[in-house]
Amino acid sequence: MKIIVFQKINKAIVLLLCFAGFACSAFGVTLKGGYVGCLSAESFDAVMAAAARKDQGMFEYYVKEKDCVMTKGGLKVSIESVSVLKGRVKVLVYVDQEIIEMWTNIENIQRYE
Repeated sequence: MKIIVFQKINKAIVLLLCFAGFACSAFGVTLKGGYVGCLSAESFDAVMAAAARKDQGMFEYYVKEKDCVMTKGGLKVSIESVSVLKGRVKVLVYVDQEIIEMWTNIENIQRYE
């Protein structure tokens, strides 16, 4: 029980530091995976609206045809900005030798050891 509480407090501290503008990649932040990530905030908002309406066709359109993907877990990221009210986060994803700017759910962010 104490370990779980400590982990939640630790994650909260990391997110608060990120909100304050500190570089979050130094804290070991990764994607959980299984959440949508989009190359633009507009596409992310549209795919989330489709999910909220349970519009499977539109959701699949954004994931298959537009600039959105289902994210893979374990990818290292740096948090660029957080929009708490919209539940989204702008991250830089490090894949091989590339850096990809992406919007995803706040829930998709995790700290690794």
